[in-house]
Parts: sequence; structure tokens; C-alpha cells
Amino acid sequence: MAMYPTIIIPGIGQSRVKTVDAAGNVNGSIWPIDIDFKGILDDVKKSLMKMMIFRKDNGFSDKCADIVRKTLAPAAVSREGRPINQVQASPFGALSAMTDGEKRFVYKMVPMEELGEVLGEDKLYYFAYNPFGNVFDTAEDLSALIEQALADTGAEKVNLIAVSLGACVLRAYLMRHAAEKRVAKIVNVVAALDGTSIAGDVFEGKLYTDDPAELVRKLGIGGAKVEAALPLVKTIPEPVLRAVIDKCFAALLDALGASTMLWASVPCARLDDALAKQASRVGAIEADVRALGAYTEGFADTAKALADEGVEFYQLCGYNRQLLQAVHSYMTSSDCVIDTVSASMGATCAAPDEKLDAQGELVSPDGNCDASTCAFPDRTWFFYDLRHDDIAWNDVALSLVRNIIVEGDISFDTFPRFNGTRNIRALKYDLIKKAKALIETNEKPEKTELLRECVAEYDELLRQTRIEGQEAVRALERKIREALE
Repeated sequence: MAMYPTIIIPGIGQSRVKTVDAAGNVNGSIWPIDIDFKGILDDVKKSLMKMMIFRKDNGFSDKCADIVRKTLAPAAVSREGRPINQVQASPFGALSAMTDGEKRFVYKMVPMEELGEVLGEDKLYYFAYNPFGNVFDTAEDLSALIEQALADTGAEKVNLIAVSLGACVLRAYLMRHAAEKRVAKIVNVVAALDGTSIAGDVFEGKLYTDDPAELVRKLGIGGAKVEAALPLVKTIPEPVLRAVIDKCFAALLDALGASTMLWASVPCARLDDALAKQASRVGAIEADVRALGAYTEGFADTAKALADEGVEFYQLCGYNRQLLQAVHSYMTSSDCVIDTVSASMGATCAAPDEKLDAQGELVSPDGNCDASTCAFPDRTWFFYDLRHDDIAWNDVALSLVRNIIVEGDISFDTFPRFNGTRNIRALKYDLIKKAKALIETNEKPEKTELLRECVAEYDELLRQTRIEGQEAVRALERKIREALE
């Protein structure tokens, strides 16, 4: 079987994106977002003190909104839907041509080292892009990389692995270039094939903002410095706090509200309401947004037609978790970020921890999910209770992707349609490495046999493709930590 070159289209936080000048010199960072905490504190200090003393706004909310605009300025998008700044995304291209540091970054974002070993890094490509850019321009960049991969390898087709937001780029590419028949397999991994209800709620203004501190936590914003500042937030008078939230949210939409990439994340059934809500921001891009929305609305049928022409579609999804509780749609079966119905191309799901009135081999053991309504029920896998980002540390999911690319014909006996989920990050990148190092150096001879036993248990764990849960992983983590003491 021919192994085609394979291009990974990563998710929203899986590219390094910088702003550059005409000479290519780096000016700033779009992702990761560069937050100057000291500069923000110095900027807001006087206004904050005045507001706290007089218990009135006195321009404090405007100052906060200005900070949001300044922070998002590198990523800002024009009303025509294109980045205001010149942007450079990396790493990009074949892994064989990347530096060791770039390869480490790729494998940290999408740990597919095993695929690289089997396929060859000269046939494994990474498509970095601006997650806030123009989705159709980005699709043209993907088309150019596909042509480059075909020229580099002499192949006739490529495989595409679309992760999360990468499915928005995928849809735009297929909308423009499917007729070129350059694609053999498409593997969608927790992919926004019909966006996410989170984006719909954001653009419709349906956020729970009564408790700003809790909102920040639920959105996963910040870290220790932000967490330390949250008690101060609770001392701000409620009318002032409401003004801060409203103005900062408006500033965010002013900066990014015309990003067609983000609009591609809105479920097609919600586009009308979202566009009406943001009418003042989307005039110039509305036609493009609606065109992609119309294509997405019929995407299941389009995908089936492409499958009839030889394109193979595969989907890996999470199910039975709530979305972020900061949005009104949080009681939606998902992986916390992408609705299961979107990632699976049509599965029917009950609300998390509830059951459908359905039975059969295509219904999950817990009764929550019915795969029979998917576009490709025999090529779609579901991981119970999977958190979106944890797909990167679910070794069974990664092995499944590798096998799809390399072999293609995957048995549900080996990889169950409905599976558990596990996260081996601590084992793979920390504990097992330490255990093997101690075995090699024999620094703790009294623990050597126990450590060998732990490594053997880890190897056996990796051979198990039916996941019962995280308990076995946690038990092995505890055993190794005790052995390392």
C-alpha cells in the first residue's frame, strides 16, 4: 500500500505566530499572546485607585478596554477580514527540513512521533497558520503546501490530519479545491467540522458574566498572576464591573470580530443570529462567511460524495462532557470545546450524563451517543469523557491515527468504536524517563527490580487499545513515584 505524504493542520494554539516588518524582523507575538502584566499594572494603577476610592467608574472601564485593544493589537483584523499586521507562522513544511527545536515543538503539539517514524519525516508536513486570519487565504496557503508536498515526494495525493480549528481550514480548502482530487485520506481529530457552540455563544453575546472571576477561570485565562488578581476583582462595584466586562468584550470583538477563521467556527445553524448580532462588524466579510456556512451546512453530503470518488474520511471525537460553563450552551455533549455532533459529522447525543431513547450496536454503552446518524458511522470513534486538549496524550487515539494513515482498514475489535480515555503525559514525558535513567545508572539498586517492573507495566499498558479509564494510569504513576523516592 502506498503511503502518501501527510499534512497536519493543527488547532488554535499549535502554531507560533509572530508579527514581522517588511524586512522579516519580528515585532511581536500573536500566539502565544504576549501579556505585559507589569505594563498593564502600571497603566491601570492610577485609574484603579481613583475608582476604588470614589467607588465610581471615572474612566476605569475605558482604561481596561484600551488594555484589551493594546494586547490584541498584534492579532487585530481589518473590517475586510485580513490581518492588519504582516504575519509569519511557524513551524511550516516537512519535518525533515526543520530544526531540532521546531520538531520538538511539533511533537509537543501533536505527539505523532510514531507516525513520523513509520511514514518518514520527509513525508510528514506541518501546516502552521494564523488562527485569527482569513480562512480562505489560509486555505490557499494549505493548497500551496499540498503542491509542495506532491512535488517533494513525487506522490499523486496527500493525506490530511485536521485537528480542532484545523477543520475550518480543511472545509475552506475543500470548498475551493476538492475538484483537484489531491487528497487520499482525511483524519479529523476532535475537529470543528461544524464549528463549536462556544463560538456561537460568543458572537451572540451569550456568556455567563455575573461572576467575572469564575468566568476567567472557566475560560482558562491566565495563570498564577491572574489568579492572584481575582480577589481584587470581587471588590469592584457591580455597575463598574459590568461596564468593564461589556467594554472589554466589545474591544475583543473590535479586534477580532471580522476574522473569517473565527466565523468559520460558528455552527452553520447559528450564523443568521450571530451575523445579525455583529452586523456592524461583518459587513465586508458577510458574503464569505455565508458562503462557507452554506458549504458547511451540506458538508456531510459533500463528504459522502467525495468518499464515492475515493476520499476516505475518519473522525475521532470526545463525548459526554459539558462545554465550557461560561457559555449558555454548556449542557451540550462535547469534549469541553467541540460539540460531539460537530466533531463526528452528525452523531445524535443526549446532554452529558443523560441517555437517549435508542438501542443497538451503534449506541454507546452508557446510552448517551448514537453513532448511526454520523455521515461515516463505520469510520468514527468516540472517547468517553475526553477533554479536548487531552487527545494529545491519549496514546490509543494517537495509535489509531497512525494506523489509519499507514493501514487504513481499522477493526473496531482492535480500536473500539466507543472507548474510554486516558492521559499518559506524566508517564511518557517524565516518570518513565526517570525510571529508565535510574535503571541504567543503578543509582538505587534496591529499587531496580521494582522500576523494571514499572517499565514493563507501562509497555503492557501501551499495548492495550481498549481503555477502561484513567485508574490504571494513576496507579502506575503512584507506583513509579514511590519507587523514585
